Amino acid sequence: MAAVLTKCTTITEEVFLVTAELLAEKTPEARLDSGMLFPAFSDMKEVAPQLIAGICEYIIKAGLGTQPDGVTDWLEYVKVQMFKPPEGTASRL
Repeated sequence: MAAVLTKCTTITEEVFLVTAELLAEKTPEARLDSGMLFPAFSDMKEVAPQLIAGICEYIIKAGLGTQPDGVTDWLEYVKVQMFKPPEGTASRL
């Protein structure tokens, strides 16, 4: 999604590394201590927008994409752009 939002021209190895680092930062210490590398799937709705926003910021800083006009807060922009299933269809998330 970050690549689409920024019209990223190239997804480099560094983009993947930054993504992994950002994801690791979102993993609670308790999960890391128990050997888990990623946040719980049940936390996806909270973690995904933060992760995507961070990737967007990196892509722009690295000169790999363009920032949409008027976007100053990537997290809010990502939240607005994300798909929201109709009420009741994704109750398990």
